[in-house]
Amino acid sequence: MPTEASWLDRLVAVTGWAPARARAVDWATAEARMGTRLQTDYKRLVETFGEGQFDGFTGVHLPDTMTKFAACEAALVRRPWAPHPVFPAPGGLLPWAGNEHDQSFYWITESPDPDRWPVYATGGDTEEGHRFDCTATEFLFRRLTDRRHPSPSLSTSRLTGF
Repeated sequence: MPTEASWLDRLVAVTGWAPARARAVDWATAEARMGTRLQTDYKRLVETFGEGQFDGFTGVHLPDTMTKFAACEAALVRRPWAPHPVFPAPGGLLPWAGNEHDQSFYWITESPDPDRWPVYATGGDTEEGHRFDCTATEFLFRRLTDRRHPSPSLSTSRLTGF
C-alpha cells in the first residue's frame, strides 16, 4: 500500500472490499437533522461500505441511528464517558460505532470542524474511555491490523493515541 494512500483506501485493501456501487446518502438532510456536520472521512466510509460490521462484530452507526444512541446513553446512570458530556452538548460525545463487547466508539465534538474530532473509545466496565487523535477510518484500520491496538479490552491499556 502506498504511503500516500488514504485510511479508507487502506481499510478497503485490508478487508478485500469490492463495493458494487457507492451508497447514496443525503448528507445535507442527515446533518441538518443532527444539528452538526459529520467527518468527511466517515461520510466516505459509509458511502463505500454501507451498513454492516467490520471483523464480524464492530458495527458503524449510520447517521439516522447516531442521535438515537446518544439519547439512550444520556439516560444511562453509569457514565463511562466522563468527563465528557453526551452530544449535543458542546464538546459532547457522538457515538459512531460499537461492538458486541460493550465497547463504544465516539467522536469528541470539541471542534467546530468535524474533521478534527478525535475518537473516544470506551470498553465494557471501564470508568473512563481513551482518546485517539485520528479519524474513524484510521481507528478502524488500526483496530483491524495493529496487534498493539487496545483490543478487545480497552481497560488493559492507557494509550492516548497510536
